[in-house]
Amino acid sequence: MNERIMNEILVNASISNKTISGQEANRLLGVIEVKAKNIISYVIDPTVANVSGIALYQSGSNSSDLSDFQLEYLYANQSTVDLLEGRSDLEVATFVPQDLLVRINEINQTVSPNITVQPKPPLRIVITVMATDRMFQENRNVSYYRANGRIVTVTIPGYGPNLPTFLPIVFHTTQDIGNGSQACGFWNFAPTDRDVYSEWSTTGCEFLSMSSTTDPPIVLCGCSHITNFAFLLTGVFKHELPPEELLIYEMHAFALDLITVLGCSLSLAGVVGIWITAIFFKTWREKAGSKVILHLSVGIAMQMLLFLFINAEYLIKDINNADKRIICITLGALLQYSVLVVFAWMLITAYLQYLRYVVVFGNPRPPHFTIKSIIVGWILPTIPVILVLGLATDSYLPPNFYDNVNFREKNCYPHGNSLYFGVLLPVAVIFLANFATYIAVIYSITRKMDKSTKKNDTKIQLAQFRLSVLLFFLLGMSWIFGFLVYTEQDGNLIFSYLFCIIATLQGFVLFAYFVIMDPSTRKLWEQFFTSLRCGKSEKFT
Repeated sequence: MNERIMNEILVNASISNKTISGQEANRLLGVIEVKAKNIISYVIDPTVANVSGIALYQSGSNSSDLSDFQLEYLYANQSTVDLLEGRSDLEVATFVPQDLLVRINEINQTVSPNITVQPKPPLRIVITVMATDRMFQENRNVSYYRANGRIVTVTIPGYGPNLPTFLPIVFHTTQDIGNGSQACGFWNFAPTDRDVYSEWSTTGCEFLSMSSTTDPPIVLCGCSHITNFAFLLTGVFKHELPPEELLIYEMHAFALDLITVLGCSLSLAGVVGIWITAIFFKTWREKAGSKVILHLSVGIAMQMLLFLFINAEYLIKDINNADKRIICITLGALLQYSVLVVFAWMLITAYLQYLRYVVVFGNPRPPHFTIKSIIVGWILPTIPVILVLGLATDSYLPPNFYDNVNFREKNCYPHGNSLYFGVLLPVAVIFLANFATYIAVIYSITRKMDKSTKKNDTKIQLAQFRLSVLLFFLLGMSWIFGFLVYTEQDGNLIFSYLFCIIATLQGFVLFAYFVIMDPSTRKLWEQFFTSLRCGKSEKFT
């Protein structure tokens, strides 16, 4: 609305040849200029002298005020190569090329279908340059683009917004760019695939060229519509953080990544230890509890491997967009499945612990327990994955996937309703069931041990504590910190550290408890190593 009002004021002033306060129109060139510190606008009549654009150059005083920049008018036959490889102090430039001016009547007049079409107004080109992107901030904590230079708005009142050919825009970037980290874009006020947020988008804009001599480089963009343009950095950007807080945030992000890598590595090592034990000792792997632990450890290993070693940026680099989409969806579906598998086997484990410590007498295990466990642990988790794949396949793709041809976002995971109903809902249901089991087991063993032993028996208290810690990891209680990360804004950093430290160690804790700290399993390994030292070749089962 403000842009429309400004266009009407500037166009009307140019038609009537009136002078705006503090501004002298260059009638010979058909241009009116309105200057301010952080914004500058031009209304150009290309029929007067074939002027169709402007170029701004940095002043000799190195002032950052736009009103101090040196202006050069550009004609419709301007060469974009000359702009790119010309003066290194070029800040921003744009113009309407001659071939676009010739085809200007092909642009649809912007009117409502219910309004009678009025005669098109006199042709005017309105160019506005803004010093910063403060007027273009996404209303959310994280965005995938950030302006790298000035903001340029180009409008042709009464025409548009779509153009029959590319409109060239030249930007001098504010920082270096690398392969895949840049994109030409525009501010999308009404995204068709979003609910409420305006945002930077790259649809209809292309990165055409870059200067070979300037550093940071001067870049050439081409867009097939007229609106607010910028040269964009791609990535994941958190908003409203001053430089000192941003540095702290980056330090915490690095620390959390390091903790996650170390924890996942230890967890994978624990899973390997569990499976080596199962391979060497038949009596151990034939126990019902050991079979469940083996299945759970496979799910944990699959999840840890996906988080550790599969990186979408490397998988989809230098391949075509169709294959990128397939790989991203496959990766997202595998990640979803691995999370659901781990929680399903933790639910089965919770059921066994309930039978062991709460029911106790008789310990009735249902017939065909192994087959039923496989159905619950490996087959049922495919149902949410299949539903998401069938009903909302593209929900696995990051929000900026189709906009950014230089795709770098690694978050190939369900989004929106697919995340809520395909991941969070089943996880929350299983977590609540496991939490209830955890409380019931702790209450049961505490009450029964207190009745049969002295309360000051340190060995019994130590055993209770060890079992509580084991069940905390075994039943996935560490995920409560993951939920708190998103619900408690003030303490989310503390919960982030707790979640990364505890949740990633699940496989290692299982190995420590069921192999290292279990007397019978430890005895099997002691006999095995003793036989090796003695040179025996007997087979341990």
